[in-house]
Amino acid sequence: MMELASRSVFEFGLRATADLVMRSMADYIVSIQFDEERLALMARIDAIDFAASRVLLWNDQPAGVALIARRGWTSRMALLALLPEARKQGLGSAFVRQLQREARERGDRRMVLEVIEQNGPAVRLYDRCGFRRGRRLLGFRAEPIGSRGETRLHEIDLREVAANVSRHPLFHDLPWQVSAETIGQLTPPNRGYGQNGAWAAAASPAGPVVRVRALAVSGEDLEAQAAAIAMLRGIRATYPSYPVEMIALWPEEGEAVWLAAGFKRNELSQFQLSYDFL
Repeated sequence: MMELASRSVFEFGLRATADLVMRSMADYIVSIQFDEERLALMARIDAIDFAASRVLLWNDQPAGVALIARRGWTSRMALLALLPEARKQGLGSAFVRQLQREARERGDRRMVLEVIEQNGPAVRLYDRCGFRRGRRLLGFRAEPIGSRGETRLHEIDLREVAANVSRHPLFHDLPWQVSAETIGQLTPPNRGYGQNGAWAAAASPAGPVVRVRALAVSGEDLEAQAAAIAMLRGIRATYPSYPVEMIALWPEEGEAVWLAAGFKRNELSQFQLSYDFL
């Protein structure tokens, strides 16, 4: 078994870690922008544990990074990336197995992550390391409608949205980023909305797109489905000059609601993965 040297992100430093992430993911399947401010935001919203997160050392030099989030008995591998020159050396599998051992030793009972389905090398890596595939996660996008519609959404506290995501989850075992715990950590410029038995959180546009962060309804019948569709249409009407999207975090079985609200499915999808410690 390959033994790897590593340092905690806490020891390595936020600025150096953010730089290592950017260099490791320069050729990633999805373009990302990452800096120490983004890393600090992830720590607050996604519960990144800098002591459990690791910088991989190879020949005494930084070669990769893993960001580990923690809640209760569950860890989430929020990010794993290696520098191009460190790949195809067996380091990826060894690094993941080291992170699994460390999670078991600190008393965690489960590790979860999401992996882009079209990223074949990453999918195969997690298969080798024993992760079990769960549901497929989809993303959606709707183009600007051009003029403000008649629908006016009622703005509410984001904590109220989180409470309703907790009480009325559309699906069991939601991905970490759209769970009630995550939504409860959001602050402005994110916005919360509620109307007619539906609740949503959306990132107010600081950039070129409005991103839906959460969606919940108070039932599972056709009336609840109609309320979810109306909420999504209301978000589009509230931000008529912007595209509206949900990144690939929505369970596949809920696709119909988004399509009915005028969204199209994105090309990229993800698998929800888990590893249980026995």
